Amino acid sequence: MIVFRAQNSQPLLAISGCLLVLMGASSASAHRYEIDFPNSAPSLGNVTAATSGDTVFRVATDGSITKQSGGGARAGGGGSQLTVTVSCDNSPECNSRILRGTITSIGSPTGRAGVLTNFDIAGAGVYSESGANPRTFILPAIGKNTTKTFTVGMDFPIKGDNSGAATGDATSSFSITLVPYNQQGAAENDYAVTKVGTATAHVQRALSLQKQSDLAFGRIMRPTSGSGAVTINPTTGARTVDAGIVALPTPAASPASYTVKGEGGRTLSISVPSQVVMTRSGGGETLIVSTTNTISSPTLSGGLGSQGTYSFAVGGSVTVSSSTTAGAYSGVFNVTAAYN
Repeated sequence: MIVFRAQNSQPLLAISGCLLVLMGASSASAHRYEIDFPNSAPSLGNVTAATSGDTVFRVATDGSITKQSGGGARAGGGGSQLTVTVSCDNSPECNSRILRGTITSIGSPTGRAGVLTNFDIAGAGVYSESGANPRTFILPAIGKNTTKTFTVGMDFPIKGDNSGAATGDATSSFSITLVPYNQQGAAENDYAVTKVGTATAHVQRALSLQKQSDLAFGRIMRPTSGSGAVTINPTTGARTVDAGIVALPTPAASPASYTVKGEGGRTLSISVPSQVVMTRSGGGETLIVSTTNTISSPTLSGGLGSQGTYSFAVGGSVTVSSSTTAGAYSGVFNVTAAYN
């Protein structure tokens, strides 16, 4: 009988050991809380940097984006709102544990992104917020098998052309941590949860438009009868006059010429007025200039990540007659360039 009992004791011990292992596995997996939000949000979309200095964009908790400071601009695109969902499992503690939260920037930004700051939070009964980076807050008890949702805002700086940082994709990371506290005010760190997110933007260098020369018709002698045109060819720069008009050699005639600088490979929209009014010095008579230009499929040279250029010229034609009052005529017109 003694031998019989000894033999039976071995499987009993083995079963007991298995029970202990199962109990240990159950305890280790009891994580009550989960945090969920998009990994790449908020996104500024396409951004044009300033020539120098940071441009700070404010992503509000309602998802709107405004420029706080700097000379850059946002071209649009992207998804701005960061919506965070916190869930709790079937544990009874979900009904009573408050959560102390922290939002903070982490890591090193890439490209022309700066460090995120001025974090803000709204919704889900959040209260007792403090700080800018990190930002701390308290979230009321989630409840069993329940979720709470809140939104996060932040300031997202973008570095200017003078920073020397590469254009293109830019990222800046942050983390959200939640720690439950029991009714005695003790932290339950074993149930703390953290999730990391990344704010993104696609940055291109500032666009500049530089004028090299003005549109000049030079000095002419009006016809003795009738009328005729004086024309500046924008491609060759040559000046031609109709019969009866005399073109004098000085001052020299020339088309207006321009150079656009910006992100290599980008296409442009360039606007030149079709007509320009020139007014006689001292007032009185005006002349109308009909413009022509060399703009055709404007695209900055080079590729993305490098500076590119695009040059063009503006010419035109003006009609004078035997009755045109002698004098100096001049006018101003605006040329604009923008990324497509």
